Amino acid sequence: MNPASRQRGRSRKASQDRARGTAEKIWASEATALLLAERCGLLGGEAEFIRVLLMAFTGLRWGETVGLQASYIRGPDRRRNHFDIRVEWQMIELNGKFYLALPKEGSRRDVDIPGWLFALLQWIKAHGRRCPRRDDGTGACGSREAFLSLGAEAGHARRSNYAARVFRPAADGVYPAEKRRRGYHTERWRVHCSRDPFPGIPVPMRGMHRAKAEQLAECSWAPLIAGLTPHGLRHGHQTAMRRDRVPRVLRRDRLGHAASGDIADHYTHIDDEMTEEMLTRQTQRWQTAVAARARIDETRGAEPRSAVPALNEWLTTFRERGGGSRPPN
Repeated sequence: MNPASRQRGRSRKASQDRARGTAEKIWASEATALLLAERCGLLGGEAEFIRVLLMAFTGLRWGETVGLQASYIRGPDRRRNHFDIRVEWQMIELNGKFYLALPKEGSRRDVDIPGWLFALLQWIKAHGRRCPRRDDGTGACGSREAFLSLGAEAGHARRSNYAARVFRPAADGVYPAEKRRRGYHTERWRVHCSRDPFPGIPVPMRGMHRAKAEQLAECSWAPLIAGLTPHGLRHGHQTAMRRDRVPRVLRRDRLGHAASGDIADHYTHIDDEMTEEMLTRQTQRWQTAVAARARIDETRGAEPRSAVPALNEWLTTFRERGGGSRPPN
């Protein structure tokens, strides 16, 4: 039989590759990412609100945010004129244990960030904690440094738990997230908010039976962007940079991609003017996203407010000036 005549792409791996490729094409704009971050903040704490914004406005990979240590959030110095994040490690999970490893393709890099994002990161940096210690003083993952964010029990976020308990319910509006294991079935129910139509306090609440939660619920989250993954935020950031006409050499450096073979990239270098223009556009997009969030409350005749303290502070300007104003720089 001629091998060329056989049908291809029907194996289990091929199906997984196709499904993964479809999921990665789903991306989010900055305005949608802000709404998603707010939901994640309500489900997982304020650090999760900031983590989603970090991925959406820097293009950091999921593992790079988990492995981000507090000392790598840096202000301007003699070497760089902007706030930046040093991406030195990523956190990988293997057989239930965590290990620090080099970023994908060895893409250690400095990622410049706007001032408003630096301020948010400083808040959780002040609350940075170390993971459980070994006898030699190192953490369970091998680090001696404090991490930017850890779980409720000072452990690193597990990809599966984060997806099922935080990211997927925030994006899809149902809880718990569907698991793909064979023979596994859990009745899924909507993520309700019990006090304010958007987004309020979500239930299920700890220790509460489902029937009681359903009784208390006054509203529920609609699907925000079904099928989005953390990697989709990286796609959204790349799309925004293309829309802002950020030079390719800066886009590739920011995302940690290897240098292309294009001779133009070889002779093009990143300068401060290039970076400053990109950060200015990012700040404008952030302000536009906050204004869009404020209009959601204003259309209901309510003052713009959020149960996430960091976002609620940004909405203060709209409350003080009666809406229609720009948030602070």
